[in-house]
Amino acid sequence: MLILNSRSTVSVTLKTLIRLNIIQVIKKTKDRKKYYQITFGLKQNLFNTLNRFRYIFSHAKEIIRKQFIPDMERIQEDSKEIQKMKEFFDENIRFFELFEEYTYACNDVLDELIPESKPTNF
Repeated sequence: MLILNSRSTVSVTLKTLIRLNIIQVIKKTKDRKKYYQITFGLKQNLFNTLNRFRYIFSHAKEIIRKQFIPDMERIQEDSKEIQKMKEFFDENIRFFELFEEYTYACNDVLDELIPESKPTNF
């Protein structure tokens, strides 16, 4: 259970949740109050988070492949340092590939464990 102890904490938390597209503001006509609704159910929010991570990992991998490795290969020297750099980049690519695979595995587990939930108002 989340316990918030001040208005400023609640305000910051709500703004963060809105920015992350976890909740949305609902305004009713002729009512000055703000109402909040969960944008997606728990399962969909978790899937969205995993998809964001997958996107980051995929792009980091491509940046290394398309920018750093070609730049490094243009260096004329044939030294142990260049070989170490190449191994470093290759290890990073493999690291991001493993994280991508992990996000797919998490999706499968979530799909089995969490039933579909409907957004709720509060």
